[in-house]
Amino acid sequence: MGRGGGILMLILTFPLFADKVLLKNGTFSEGKIEVDNPDYVIISGKDDAPKKIRRAEITEVVYDSRAKGSQAAPGRPAQGTPGLTLFDLITFRNFTGALTLGWQNTSLSDLNSTLTPRGYQSVPENIFTLGGVGQVTISRVVLGLEGTWLWGSGREGNIGGNTIKNSFSAFRGVGILGYLIYTSERLDIFPFIGGGLAGYNLVMTNTAGDSFGNIVATGQRGAVLTSISLLFTTGAQMTYRLPFHIADKGVFGLALGVKAGYDFGFVQSNWVSGGINDLAPVTGGPKTLLAGPYAQVIIGIYFDFY
Repeated sequence: MGRGGGILMLILTFPLFADKVLLKNGTFSEGKIEVDNPDYVIISGKDDAPKKIRRAEITEVVYDSRAKGSQAAPGRPAQGTPGLTLFDLITFRNFTGALTLGWQNTSLSDLNSTLTPRGYQSVPENIFTLGGVGQVTISRVVLGLEGTWLWGSGREGNIGGNTIKNSFSAFRGVGILGYLIYTSERLDIFPFIGGGLAGYNLVMTNTAGDSFGNIVATGQRGAVLTSISLLFTTGAQMTYRLPFHIADKGVFGLALGVKAGYDFGFVQSNWVSGGINDLAPVTGGPKTLLAGPYAQVIIGIYFDFY
C-alpha cells in the first residue's frame, strides 16, 4: 500500500472531524466524547443529542487526539460516576414525571347484581383511566408513586316514576417497586409490584326538575355512596427516552412508555354516604373490589443525571 493509501486508511480509521465509539454489534457512534470512565461513555453527535453508552456494549473507543481520558464539555466538568451519587451509597440515574392514559377492566358483578334487579342500569366494567406518575431510578431499582382516576359514564333508569342516573368511579393510589431487567441509553424495561388504596364512588341522582321547597321537604334527590379497600398490583413497564436539552448535571428529555398489569383488591370497608365531614354508615352494601387487568400509555418528561 502506498503512502496515499496509508493516509486514506488512517483518515478512515481515525476521522479528523470526530471521536468514534465502536460497538460490539458492528456499528459505531461518532461525535465529541464528553465523559469517559470504566462504566460508560457519553458522546454528543452532530445534532448535540447526548448518547450514554455502557462499556459492556463497546468494543473500542477511538480518540482523534490519541489522548484517552475524560474530556469535559464546555461549562460541564467530566463526571467520575454515572448518575448522581450520594454518600457513596446510592446512585440516582434518572427521574421521570408523566401523565398516564389508559383502560382498566374491573369486576363489578356484585354491584350490578344489586342495581339491575331494582331497575338501575348496570355499571360498565371497562373504564377509562387518567392519572399521573413519578418515578426515580436508583442504580437498577425503580421507585414510584402513581395516582389514577377511573371514570365510568353515567346511565339512566326509571325508578318509581323518576329518572335516576347512576355513575361509578374509582381512584387508585399506589407505590411501586421495580427492577430493571433491561436498560440502555434510551430504553428501560422493568417488572414491578406495588400496593396502596382504592376508593369507590357510586353517585345516584334524580335528573327530573323539582322545586326548592320539595327538595328541602323530602331530601330525596340522590345519594353519594363511598367505600375504600386495600390494593395490590403487579405488572411491567417499558419507557423510551428522547433527549432534547443538555443541562449542567444531566439531560432533559421526553419520556414515552407503556405499562400493563393486574390489580388485586381486598379488605373492603363498609359503604358510607353523605359529605366528607358528616358520613353515615350504609349496611348491606355489595362487595366492590378493584380487581382486573389494566393498560396505560405514559407521556411526560425525564431528567437523566450525569
